[in-house]
Amino acid sequence: MYAVLVSPMNLGIRARSLRGLAAGVVAAAIVAGTVSGTCFDPNHEGALRAYDPSGSTTGVKGREDLVSATVQAGRGIAHPLQVYSPTTYDWFGWGTAKGVGVDDCPDYYGSGWQVYVDGVAFDLYFCDSPYATLAGNAQDQTFQVHYSTCPFFPYTVQWTFRWAGVYKTCRANSFTSAAFYLAGSESIGTLADQNLDVHWETMKYLNSSYAWVNWGAGLNCFDPPYRVRVINNTDFWTELP
Repeated sequence: MYAVLVSPMNLGIRARSLRGLAAGVVAAAIVAGTVSGTCFDPNHEGALRAYDPSGSTTGVKGREDLVSATVQAGRGIAHPLQVYSPTTYDWFGWGTAKGVGVDDCPDYYGSGWQVYVDGVAFDLYFCDSPYATLAGNAQDQTFQVHYSTCPFFPYTVQWTFRWAGVYKTCRANSFTSAAFYLAGSESIGTLADQNLDVHWETMKYLNSSYAWVNWGAGLNCFDPPYRVRVINNTDFWTELP
């Protein structure tokens, strides 16, 4: 249902109407520290914070606070978190969302939020939901994405996803460590303002010594009027003021 990085090499990937970061945004943000405008493909806007740790990393975890919002008919709101390959254009992600669906993630126009998993594996996009249905203002929702042994058949090492401490699914992919992570909020299919408002907290990554470490200085991108409101490196909002 949700964002996918767009680069000259993967413009053909179909992920929920080709939503995603525009080409060069991450590279520009690394240099400038922040970018204003053109964070997502045309007709999709929002705000995000990316973190690019050094060395081999194999996981990300934290908490999420949600705020109620009414999605426009035929449109969507998503709060994606994604893990990107250092060597291919594949990625793995999860998020909370409502509104228009695509592929194997159906439409959902309820009052709350549904938890989905999506990504690009071996150049093919996938999306599955719901792994949970949450209240509109659900608070302190914990998550963890980790490259580790899957507790489900076939019990191989894959990208695993845990929600509220419970394993939900595992996905094989072309990569075994992450180049960078991003978390944000996205208005899907419209340039009219929607109530994007999600709080990302206690953001950590798993380093090469298999220790959970706080995110450092992140890289912000936002399409006005949306913004990234940083409390500290591990605690930030992506929102409509």
